[in-house]
Amino acid sequence: MFEIVIDDAFGPAMLLYALLGHISCRTEFGVCSEAFLTSIDVVGTCSLTLTAMAEQIVIHRDDIVMEGFMVKQSKFMKEWRQRWFVLTPQYLCSFKNQGEYRNPTEFIRLGDCQTVKSAEDISGKENSICVQTPERAFLLIARTPEEKEQWISRIGRQMVRRAVLVDDEFE
Repeated sequence: MFEIVIDDAFGPAMLLYALLGHISCRTEFGVCSEAFLTSIDVVGTCSLTLTAMAEQIVIHRDDIVMEGFMVKQSKFMKEWRQRWFVLTPQYLCSFKNQGEYRNPTEFIRLGDCQTVKSAEDISGKENSICVQTPERAFLLIARTPEEKEQWISRIGRQMVRRAVLVDDEFE
Protein backbone atom coordinates (compact mmCIF):
# COMPACT_ATOMS: atom_id res chain seq x y z
CA MET A 1 0.00 0.00 0.00
CA PHE A 2 1.32 3.44 -0.80
CA GLU A 3 -0.12 6.93 -0.94
CA ILE A 4 -0.05 9.43 -3.72
CA VAL A 5 -1.02 13.05 -3.10
CA ILE A 6 -3.09 14.63 -5.83
CA ASP A 7 -1.89 18.23 -6.17
CA ASP A 8 -1.21 20.76 -8.92
CA ALA A 9 1.77 18.71 -10.17
CA PHE A 10 -0.58 15.93 -11.27
CA GLY A 11 -3.20 18.28 -12.64
CA PRO A 12 -6.96 17.84 -12.88
CA ALA A 13 -6.71 15.12 -15.55
CA MET A 14 -4.79 12.84 -13.17
CA LEU A 15 -7.32 13.48 -10.41
CA LEU A 16 -10.22 12.71 -12.73
CA TYR A 17 -8.52 9.54 -13.97
CA ALA A 18 -7.77 8.45 -10.38
CA LEU A 19 -11.37 9.05 -9.38
CA LEU A 20 -12.49 6.66 -12.10
CA GLY A 21 -10.97 3.86 -10.02
CA HIS A 22 -7.85 2.77 -11.87
CA ILE A 23 -4.60 4.45 -12.73
CA SER A 24 -1.47 3.15 -14.36
CA CYS A 25 1.78 3.80 -12.57
CA ARG A 26 5.42 2.82 -12.58
CA THR A 27 6.83 1.02 -9.59
CA GLU A 28 10.33 1.53 -8.28
CA PHE A 29 11.35 -1.45 -10.44
CA GLY A 30 10.10 0.23 -13.63
CA VAL A 31 7.20 -2.19 -14.05
CA CYS A 32 3.94 -0.74 -15.23
CA SER A 33 1.20 -1.85 -12.86
CA GLU A 34 -2.49 -1.27 -12.40
CA ALA A 35 -3.53 0.54 -9.24
CA PHE A 36 -7.02 0.62 -7.82
CA LEU A 37 -8.31 3.63 -5.92
CA THR A 38 -9.38 2.47 -2.47
CA SER A 39 -10.08 5.74 -0.64
CA ILE A 40 -9.82 9.52 -0.75
CA ASP A 41 -9.63 11.61 2.38
CA VAL A 42 -10.71 15.24 2.75
CA VAL A 43 -7.30 16.72 1.95
CA GLY A 44 -7.09 14.86 -1.36
CA THR A 45 -4.75 12.00 -0.49
CA CYS A 46 -5.56 8.86 -2.44
CA SER A 47 -4.72 5.44 -1.02
CA LEU A 48 -3.93 2.99 -3.78
CA THR A 49 -3.33 -0.74 -3.74
CA LEU A 50 -1.17 -2.18 -6.50
CA THR A 51 -2.64 -5.25 -8.11
CA ALA A 52 -1.14 -7.49 -10.73
CA MET A 53 -3.18 -7.39 -13.88
CA ALA A 54 -4.98 -10.66 -14.53
CA GLU A 55 -3.89 -10.51 -18.17
CA GLN A 56 -0.28 -10.92 -17.05
CA ILE A 57 -0.91 -14.18 -15.19
CA VAL A 58 -0.03 -17.24 -17.23
CA ILE A 59 0.10 -20.58 -15.45
CA HIS A 60 2.59 -23.21 -16.52
CA ARG A 61 1.57 -26.86 -16.06
CA ASP A 62 4.70 -27.52 -13.95
CA ASP A 63 3.56 -24.93 -11.39
CA ILE A 64 0.13 -26.44 -10.72
CA VAL A 65 -0.27 -27.73 -7.16
CA MET A 66 -3.98 -28.55 -7.47
CA GLU A 67 -6.85 -27.83 -9.85
CA GLY A 68 -10.55 -28.56 -10.03
CA PHE A 69 -14.06 -27.17 -10.09
CA MET A 70 -15.43 -25.15 -7.19
CA VAL A 71 -18.26 -22.67 -6.89
CA LYS A 72 -17.32 -19.12 -5.92
CA GLN A 73 -19.30 -16.15 -4.77
CA SER A 74 -18.95 -13.26 -7.23
CA LYS A 75 -17.35 -10.06 -6.00
CA PHE A 76 -20.12 -7.56 -6.69
CA MET A 77 -23.39 -9.39 -7.37
CA LYS A 78 -22.71 -12.06 -4.69
CA GLU A 79 -23.98 -14.74 -7.07
CA TRP A 80 -22.61 -18.29 -6.90
CA ARG A 81 -20.76 -19.33 -10.08
CA GLN A 82 -18.95 -22.53 -10.99
CA ARG A 83 -15.33 -21.91 -11.93
CA TRP A 84 -12.22 -23.96 -12.67
CA PHE A 85 -9.65 -23.22 -9.95
CA VAL A 86 -5.90 -23.60 -10.28
CA LEU A 87 -3.56 -23.39 -7.30
CA THR A 88 0.11 -22.54 -7.87
CA PRO A 89 2.80 -21.60 -5.33
CA GLN A 90 1.98 -17.91 -5.96
CA TYR A 91 -1.75 -17.73 -6.84
CA LEU A 92 -5.18 -19.27 -6.54
CA CYS A 93 -6.84 -18.44 -9.88
CA SER A 94 -10.36 -18.98 -11.20
CA PHE A 95 -11.21 -19.52 -14.85
CA LYS A 96 -14.52 -19.89 -16.67
CA ASN A 97 -13.48 -23.15 -18.31
CA GLN A 98 -11.44 -26.21 -17.43
CA GLY A 99 -7.99 -26.23 -18.98
CA GLU A 100 -7.65 -22.45 -19.25
CA TYR A 101 -4.39 -21.11 -17.85
CA ARG A 102 -4.37 -17.50 -19.08
CA ASN A 103 -6.36 -14.43 -18.05
CA PRO A 104 -8.10 -15.65 -14.89
CA THR A 105 -11.53 -14.24 -14.06
CA GLU A 106 -10.16 -13.62 -10.59
CA PHE A 107 -7.02 -14.41 -8.62
CA ILE A 108 -5.76 -14.38 -5.07
CA ARG A 109 -2.11 -13.65 -4.47
CA LEU A 110 -1.15 -16.18 -1.77
CA GLY A 111 1.33 -13.73 -0.29
CA ASP A 112 -1.68 -11.56 0.62
CA CYS A 113 -3.66 -14.37 2.29
CA GLN A 114 -4.23 -14.16 6.01
CA THR A 115 -6.23 -17.36 6.59
CA VAL A 116 -7.92 -20.24 4.82
CA LYS A 117 -10.62 -22.11 6.72
CA SER A 118 -13.92 -23.93 6.63
CA ALA A 119 -16.80 -21.47 6.14
CA GLU A 120 -20.12 -23.27 6.58
CA ASP A 121 -20.97 -20.85 9.39
CA ILE A 122 -20.32 -17.84 7.11
CA SER A 123 -21.91 -19.04 3.87
CA GLY A 124 -24.55 -21.39 5.23
CA LYS A 125 -23.49 -23.93 2.59
CA GLU A 126 -21.82 -27.32 2.96
CA ASN A 127 -18.18 -27.77 1.87
CA SER A 128 -17.53 -24.03 1.86
CA ILE A 129 -14.13 -22.41 2.27
CA CYS A 130 -13.12 -18.86 3.15
CA VAL A 131 -9.81 -17.45 1.88
CA GLN A 132 -9.25 -14.19 3.73
CA THR A 133 -7.09 -11.34 2.42
CA PRO A 134 -6.85 -7.82 3.86
CA GLU A 135 -9.24 -6.56 1.17
CA ARG A 136 -11.79 -9.35 0.95
CA ALA A 137 -13.11 -12.71 2.11
CA PHE A 138 -13.32 -15.09 -0.87
CA LEU A 139 -16.07 -17.69 -0.41
CA LEU A 140 -15.73 -20.96 -2.31
CA ILE A 141 -17.61 -24.27 -2.28
CA ALA A 142 -15.86 -27.56 -3.00
CA ARG A 143 -17.72 -30.52 -4.51
CA THR A 144 -17.18 -32.90 -1.57
CA PRO A 145 -15.99 -32.74 2.05
CA GLU A 146 -12.78 -34.52 0.98
CA GLU A 147 -12.07 -31.95 -1.75
CA LYS A 148 -12.79 -29.15 0.71
CA GLU A 149 -10.16 -30.51 3.11
CA GLN A 150 -7.67 -30.96 0.23
CA TRP A 151 -8.15 -27.36 -0.93
CA ILE A 152 -7.79 -25.96 2.61
CA SER A 153 -4.70 -28.08 3.26
CA ARG A 154 -2.95 -27.29 -0.02
CA ILE A 155 -3.74 -23.56 0.03
CA GLY A 156 -2.55 -23.43 3.64
CA ARG A 157 0.67 -25.25 2.75
CA GLN A 158 1.39 -22.81 -0.07
CA MET A 159 0.76 -19.86 2.27
CA VAL A 160 3.18 -21.29 4.85
CA ARG A 161 5.72 -22.27 2.19
CA ARG A 162 5.59 -18.77 0.75
CA ALA A 163 5.99 -17.16 4.20
CA VAL A 164 9.01 -19.36 4.96
CA LEU A 165 10.63 -18.51 1.60
CA VAL A 166 10.10 -14.79 2.17
CA ASP A 167 11.50 -15.00 5.71
CA ASP A 168 14.57 -16.89 4.47
CA GLU A 169 15.29 -14.14 1.93
CA PHE A 170 15.56 -11.53 4.71
CA GLU A 171 17.83 -13.52 7.04
